[in-house]
Amino acid sequence: MVGGAQPHRRRPARVGCRLKWTCDITTTGYLIDWDGSGCEMPSDASVLFYTGMDEDSLVLSFTADIGDGSHVVVPGDSDVIAPNASARLKIESASAVTLFAGPVMPLLPGLTTREMGIFRKLVEDHRKYSVVSGSEGQLYRRKLTGTPCPDCCDPVTKAKLRNNCTTCDGSGRVTGWDGPYVTYVIWSSHHHSDVTGSGAGTNHESVQDRVRLSCMPRPRTDDRLLLSGGRVFAVGQPQETVCGVSGLPAVMSCAVRHLDPDSAAGEIPDDWLE
Repeated sequence: MVGGAQPHRRRPARVGCRLKWTCDITTTGYLIDWDGSGCEMPSDASVLFYTGMDEDSLVLSFTADIGDGSHVVVPGDSDVIAPNASARLKIESASAVTLFAGPVMPLLPGLTTREMGIFRKLVEDHRKYSVVSGSEGQLYRRKLTGTPCPDCCDPVTKAKLRNNCTTCDGSGRVTGWDGPYVTYVIWSSHHHSDVTGSGAGTNHESVQDRVRLSCMPRPRTDDRLLLSGGRVFAVGQPQETVCGVSGLPAVMSCAVRHLDPDSAAGEIPDDWLE
């Protein structure tokens, strides 16, 4: 061998994967959503979810279709929704070979049993106020992962270009929405009669209002709020945390925009009413 050059060593072939995943917390467990459309995985691959970095923090292992999935994982002790402040996702083959090891994702601060009791008390108090001056509704969370909609997403950037798409109901993903999650809403006095649908001749699409709402998981921009009477609202970015426990917001303030029921964005998918 000339000049003492080292022999070239070929790296072992790896299974192609560009899997993206997100994680959030509900009142009963973890909401995991992933997009594995760019992955080449065997059908018997197992999804492993950890609430930390070591093997002892394994919460659940299950077999699922990697290309499409959204699962709520319930911890063993439902009174403690987050024993650690981070989580990670791994995928293994049937022979325990790691096919994908995702980065550690930060979670909301963990709540002890006592803190969870305080959190639920805050939500219950907000519910009682909502009976008098507000309403109870259902939150549908826009999926952040999944196959981009072919009719309303840019073919290069995959960004959503419009909200009134009839193919994906405005979610930007063909897999749609997560939910429903019960939420309690208290309206402000400004534009209250118009935004709740009782104002005749109102251009609903231009009416916005600030509300206080409580829900887990947390609402995000462009989520949908379904209220009684089939009224659909688009949720804006939450701007203010009214009250919470250990960094976990129990009641938030945000803007909502009423959607015209005659438009594609305001239509109610059939599975929302099941």
